[in-house]
Amino acid sequence: MPMSDVLDGTTWTLTGPMPLVDGAEVVVSFQVGSISGTAGCNQMRGSYHLSGGAFHADQLVTTMMACPPPVMALESDVLQRLGAAGAANVVDGSLVLRDREGRLLLTFVPQSDEQLQGEWAVTALHWPEREAIISVDGTLSVSFDGYRVTGHSGVNTFRGTCSIEANALTFGPLMSTRMAGDESAMQQEQAMLAALANTVAYRLVGSRLTLERPDGLISVTLQRVR
Repeated sequence: MPMSDVLDGTTWTLTGPMPLVDGAEVVVSFQVGSISGTAGCNQMRGSYHLSGGAFHADQLVTTMMACPPPVMALESDVLQRLGAAGAANVVDGSLVLRDREGRLLLTFVPQSDEQLQGEWAVTALHWPEREAIISVDGTLSVSFDGYRVTGHSGVNTFRGTCSIEANALTFGPLMSTRMAGDESAMQQEQAMLAALANTVAYRLVGSRLTLERPDGLISVTLQRVR
């Protein structure tokens, strides 16, 4: 199988070889010639080319947030190493990037479905009526326990099942309690349940989870709680 097919649609977490920094997330995702993720503090994106084992990442851009100096130093190192990478191979399940002289630059392990487990706070939702992604008002959550899912949609709680396979994610029928709230809270709740029902895939980048619609656009964004 070509290396490009091996990487396409995968997400990886940095393990070395440099010392890591507590609280710094370095995660890369590959999708049809694009690379994205977080470099430690900031979100990054760009393009990559992979032919055989030859690898090249370019046009890498990042957001401009400031983090503690040790995190920023790690981020700078990671970005430099990504830019210098000339070869990529998967060895014993780990992604290994080397420079053109064969020197080890970065090693990653794949993210797994198990990392989806736990509690997530909803940060934004797709509202079809508004044709926009809207930040949520109040505490909304989704929790995964195996293939069982529970959560709070703003007014009511819900429970049900989900199907997880690779990066595909769908929710089964969700049963909800039937408490009433004010009009805006109930509208937001309906938008959340509709967004979950319309989810077909997910992207997990460190502590940030994005649920996607069939067109590949955002359905729900979440932040890990625990």
